[in-house]
Amino acid sequence: MKYRAEMSVQFAGDLALLDERTDQLMDQLLDIEEADPAIEDPDIAATLSTGIVQISMFIKADDLPEAGQKLVATVRHALHAIGDGTPGWERVAREVQEQCMSVSPVRDR
Repeated sequence: MKYRAEMSVQFAGDLALLDERTDQLMDQLLDIEEADPAIEDPDIAATLSTGIVQISMFIKADDLPEAGQKLVATVRHALHAIGDGTPGWERVAREVQEQCMSVSPVRDR
């Protein structure tokens, strides 16, 4: 199944460098897309005044939790590849997993 996935990250550096950093991030996402058939059509939009970077892509995965984890792993990999850190990322991954879960009661038959 194919999922459209989006995530926002906050750029913590000098906002004057944001345009250059998003170009580097986009290059990394394109490299990942080339190497990973589960990733398609990555894109980035950034708000230069706030440093918020919106990352989107299509992800081929068996289910929603897998797609969510693939998004988190892909973005983290790209950020590390351009030399950025991702402190607290384990919390982000856990929250994505929890938000993608679907648990509901069923009646005994």
